[in-house]
Amino acid sequence: SKRGTERFEAINCGAIPENLIESELFGHVKGAFTDARADRKGLFQICDNGTLFLDEIGEMPFLLQVKLLRVLQEREIMPLGASESIKVKTRVIAATNRDLPEEVKAGRFRSDLFYRMNVLQIRLPPLRERPQDIPLLIEYCHRRFNQRFGKNVKLPSMEVQARLLAYDWPGNIRELQNAVERGIVLSRDNEMHIEDMMEPSSHSNASSPSVDASRTTLSDAKKDFEKKYLQDLLEVTGGNISEIARISGRYRADIYRLMAKYGVARPEFTDNK
Repeated sequence: SKRGTERFEAINCGAIPENLIESELFGHVKGAFTDARADRKGLFQICDNGTLFLDEIGEMPFLLQVKLLRVLQEREIMPLGASESIKVKTRVIAATNRDLPEEVKAGRFRSDLFYRMNVLQIRLPPLRERPQDIPLLIEYCHRRFNQRFGKNVKLPSMEVQARLLAYDWPGNIRELQNAVERGIVLSRDNEMHIEDMMEPSSHSNASSPSVDASRTTLSDAKKDFEKKYLQDLLEVTGGNISEIARISGRYRADIYRLMAKYGVARPEFTDNK
């Protein structure tokens, strides 16, 4: 947008003490309170013509919500201790992990502020609803943490990735990021192991397709796993063979051979894309 080159700032509404957040947002003038030794611009003024990201808006103190509503409505701020308001053209983006309609019903979030802010709502689905993102996020985190720690740990094996795809990730991307970081930090052989990446209670839930060990040979169990892993990758990539080859660390020809071997048809997955 036209604001793309303008100032962007972010603030966590739940991480700053209630007595400081108003000054952080709206600024203050010299002498407004004991330690106000000079005028100070708030984030709304700093981001004039730019964008201010209010993270965890659901944690904002109730009394401050009234002042924020006025800023959004009138497009002007009143720094602490000031006698005149200042016009601003700041775009506001807010995020929360709370159910704001429920917070409104409970009286913890102002309904007028909610409806004033709720112009365009973007819902970010939990990771369990978008498994196709998991391989891409693993690759990104793997590259990032290898570089940070000066290591050369390999990407997770096919079996480990299949188990990561099977997990629900209640902690979403932060949990996945932490799992990859642990896998790299704790690696002793430049391989990523599921027991290093996740707590026992978690990786037991990130299980591979189950087999009856008393009735299944090792060869058949391997075939069952390969077929299920191939189907999972076809599903999450929409049948993109190049992407499957990259994620699994195999050649495209290998993927086609596996598809022929197990009678897995690509069109049934591309049609679902």
